[in-house]
Amino acid sequence: MANMGIQWAFNAVFKRKFRYVFSIPGVVDDGIGALPPQSAARPSIRFEEISLPHLTETIYFPSRPSYEPMQMSLYDVKASSPVWDWILQLYNPSQGGYQTSDIIGGLDYIRYKKTCVLQMLDGCGNPIEAWTYENAWCTNANFGNLSNEDYNVCNVDISVRYDRAYRIF
Repeated sequence: MANMGIQWAFNAVFKRKFRYVFSIPGVVDDGIGALPPQSAARPSIRFEEISLPHLTETIYFPSRPSYEPMQMSLYDVKASSPVWDWILQLYNPSQGGYQTSDIIGGLDYIRYKKTCVLQMLDGCGNPIEAWTYENAWCTNANFGNLSNEDYNVCNVDISVRYDRAYRIF
């Protein structure tokens, strides 16, 4: 077989888009009470810039990082929805209640914010890249359209905002 002029100086392991595990405790997990993800995303970071006039030109410096919300699509596979339970931790529409935190043991505990973990896997199921998303919360949930003419499974599309993300390995 011809190598087409490509010579690898290392053992290349290409990351594949379909080999990942994403976990939001109690919402997206391996457990029976959670929804499996159909699609997820790695972090998207943008740096604000500071412009400074300098003589006859303007120079720029990076400033605060800002993380873009992540879009996820989850398979809707059970009667009670973990996404809806997550929303109820922040807002209960039947009571009109909006609750951002609880006081537990004298500490202010934000119960709707979760720590999420994304792991990319190799062909044998071993993690080759991992990300932590800190203080993630659901900013948008779309439980989808229904149709008598569509035989596809139901999905729940959510947008997740997080404070910061960092690569573990």
